[in-house]
Amino acid sequence: MKIIELKNKLGEIIIPKKWEPIGKILTFDREMEMSKYYYGTWELTLKERSPIGINPDSTDDRFKTAGNQFGEKEHTLKIEEMPKHSHKTGISGTTFYSGTIGYDTAQVKVEQTSGLNTASTGGDKPHNNIHPVEIVYFYKRVA
Repeated sequence: MKIIELKNKLGEIIIPKKWEPIGKILTFDREMEMSKYYYGTWELTLKERSPIGINPDSTDDRFKTAGNQFGEKEHTLKIEEMPKHSHKTGISGTTFYSGTIGYDTAQVKVEQTSGLNTASTGGDKPHNNIHPVEIVYFYKRVA
């Protein structure tokens, strides 16, 4: 196979542009001058997003339509999202009361339990929901 180089009048190598359909997404590990290599208009896409495959049969409607965007980079847990847990609280003890009633001396034993609230803890900051990633350039042909 013979490789032929195309050169312009200045002797620079001409790289023939490749045609790709509108909507095509290409991935690179570096920034690219897309108009130099491909026909059409290209823009960066999927900024801070991960691609997920469509599933027309999903029971979750969010996965049935291409282009849907959802999810969040950070999330602060609500009470209903926290793991089920309990706190031991309360003070219990026994108190003895002594006294004279009429001519008799009596001792009364009283057991009591008082509930206490535990101190608040935590910084109430959002946590991230990002799985391990590698950052790349996604270019999408838009015209």
